[in-house]
Amino acid sequence: MKHLFLLFICSILCSQELFASFEGRRQDAASLAMGGSCSTLHESPFTALCNPAAPAMLTNDAAGIAYGFPFGQSGLSTIQGALVLSSISFDEHASAAIAYERFGNGDYRESTALFSYARALSSWLYAGIGASYMQRNIPGYIRDSAAGVHAGIAVSAGKAAFDLAVANVNTPSIGEYGEIIAARTTAGASYRPVEHLLLSARIDHRQHQNIAWRCGGEAAILNSLLLRAGVTGNPSTVSAGAGVKFSKVSADIAVTRHPDFNETATALSVKIEW
Repeated sequence: MKHLFLLFICSILCSQELFASFEGRRQDAASLAMGGSCSTLHESPFTALCNPAAPAMLTNDAAGIAYGFPFGQSGLSTIQGALVLSSISFDEHASAAIAYERFGNGDYRESTALFSYARALSSWLYAGIGASYMQRNIPGYIRDSAAGVHAGIAVSAGKAAFDLAVANVNTPSIGEYGEIIAARTTAGASYRPVEHLLLSARIDHRQHQNIAWRCGGEAAILNSLLLRAGVTGNPSTVSAGAGVKFSKVSADIAVTRHPDFNETATALSVKIEW
């Protein structure tokens, strides 16, 4: 049964127009617990994987690593790492980020390496651009690669933030048959009505697909304890998780119930800032 499940997933990922491949799984546990809504108000290096403009909103340098099973199957895992420099030597108003994501197992693997540059255009407006190198590997059969271009903007308005990003603007092709990696547009909003509560929502759209929506919330129960929950549509999932923070180090855990696969996805992540 496990092998049939893996074959089903790989058949989706290798379709002529790659709707499921290189989709950006937001596997860091804080975002996953909030339904993948990826709030730009989070002081998180993983926001670089969501919007290339987001690193410019960070006040400190930060790094993080995340590991999870997005479909609840131990054979299919995701690992992500991100590093953000909140200012760079030649431009104090700019930020730079590098990130890496790998998804798959021993029979199928896709990976993405990302570099982005973001800048504060004013006290409330941020913009960023990014480039990625994507690789798909089926050992003994396929080893393909493609390059993607990304762009985004973000707005900070006191207790609220808004952002818009387009990934793979250039709709790159990959493989011998020129399979298209469809562009993905995301738009998000976050609101912090009080200091210890964060609400976030996001919509995702890829060409020829229905819009997916994600929303979630985060509540600080204690100074060092955070509780999170979220829901999504297309597909329908329910998520929950928790995080702890000690000084500049934080650790998060999340679980997501995916009814289409009748499995529970899990993720762990650790972040540090300095």
